Amino acid sequence: MEAQPPPIPHVYPPRRWPWVVGGIALLVVAGFLVWFFAFRDSDSGNVLHGPSGAPFTLELSPGWTSLSQDELSQQPGSPLAVMKQTNGAGVLIINTQPPSSAPISAVGKEVEDKLRHTVPDFKLVGAGPFNLEAGQAFQISYARTKAGTANTLVVVAAGGRIYTLNSIVSGGDEDAVKQAIKMITSFNA
Repeated sequence: MEAQPPPIPHVYPPRRWPWVVGGIALLVVAGFLVWFFAFRDSDSGNVLHGPSGAPFTLELSPGWTSLSQDELSQQPGSPLAVMKQTNGAGVLIINTQPPSSAPISAVGKEVEDKLRHTVPDFKLVGAGPFNLEAGQAFQISYARTKAGTANTLVVVAAGGRIYTLNSIVSGGDEDAVKQAIKMITSFNA
């Protein structure tokens, strides 16, 4: 028998594909993180945040702006926020009231009675309870016949306080009314 030389071990090149795949995955993750934190359009400019003492969020409708802290400090009644439609057709004012142990519907009825007696051209359009993200609310929609405005006042108990959202829109501007209602329904505290 002839002696055969031992077989030559086959030398494989080092496996590089796991490193290539890992590098590509790392680049994809890094690219996503850069996009997520630096470039994506989060619409956070359209979300209004209330002060730390009475926190809330509200989505601003297109064509509406909120007053700055300096402008707010000059407003009567110390509102938490005031949003105005840029063409001047509407305004939405957010305030807080002292907490109440009464159900929100009873508070809403009390506010409705006060409006009837203090607003001379008050004409009720509708009133009743409804739900917001913030919780149970009571809504009062009314017209001011002499002033020519459509008003909606919403009372909601949330976060240990009562918030009031008061929308005033020039009569006949249905788009502004819809935008104000959209903002009100986005309110969360």
